[in-house]
Amino acid sequence: MKLIFTIILFFVLIVPCSLQAQRSDTTENTKLQADRPDLSQGPAIVLPGNLQIETGYLYQKDNSTGHKQKEYSYPTTLFRFGILKNAELRLNVDYRETKDIQVGGDQDGMTEDEKGFSDVQIGTKIKLYRGQGFIPTIGLFGTITLPVGNTSFHSPHIVPGFGLSFSNEISKRIELQYNVGYLKAKVQETYQGGAAYAVSGTIELTNNLSFFGEVYGQKLNNNPADNRLDSGFMFKVLPNLLFDVIGGIGLTEEAPDMYAGGGVTWRIPR
Repeated sequence: MKLIFTIILFFVLIVPCSLQAQRSDTTENTKLQADRPDLSQGPAIVLPGNLQIETGYLYQKDNSTGHKQKEYSYPTTLFRFGILKNAELRLNVDYRETKDIQVGGDQDGMTEDEKGFSDVQIGTKIKLYRGQGFIPTIGLFGTITLPVGNTSFHSPHIVPGFGLSFSNEISKRIELQYNVGYLKAKVQETYQGGAAYAVSGTIELTNNLSFFGEVYGQKLNNNPADNRLDSGFMFKVLPNLLFDVIGGIGLTEEAPDMYAGGGVTWRIPR
């Protein structure tokens, strides 16, 4: 019931905003740019009247002391809807499955399996400034996480998050993106706040094929940092259709040992 109410509320917000959206003849942001599969958030937004669906699969594995932990997200889906020339609305819904396998002792091989939807995230991204030269393009993004998912995954209350995104065009084929922000995440049975950060670089190998590399992480209060490294490829099949693959490793004890996935970005024009 809560999930249905959340979805209704989201579209109630979309409809009046989209009716006020102004038509723009600019060619800015017509290039298909996804906020997946890496975690870095670029300042680019979806133009008014366009819906962009970014969905995929992610697997990660972590062998901590006495446990083997596996997590599957299938799918992890982000809906981005352009409402104004410099602003978009965002809705994120993921379906997760976690497996916790006991290693050694009397419970060797015992598995705890949980599956269901994660909490729904509603948010926005706003382009604040279009950069030139060494001055970066700047964006602001914010989310509200609503505790409506599976009881094993959801937070005990509404959780906010926000940050700034930056991008620099090093050349016509090389782009640098970097973020800094605030988030709250679950640590065992409690939610704690902290800093989130990411830096990624993208190189266009051809007009349709790009390679990216990224370092990102988070540092929650009174906890060690969770830092990760990943890289992958993005292949544009059509002007509004993009496929991607990603693989990564953890750089600290708090991070998973490895993760991998892939997905698709599809923009529905006006």
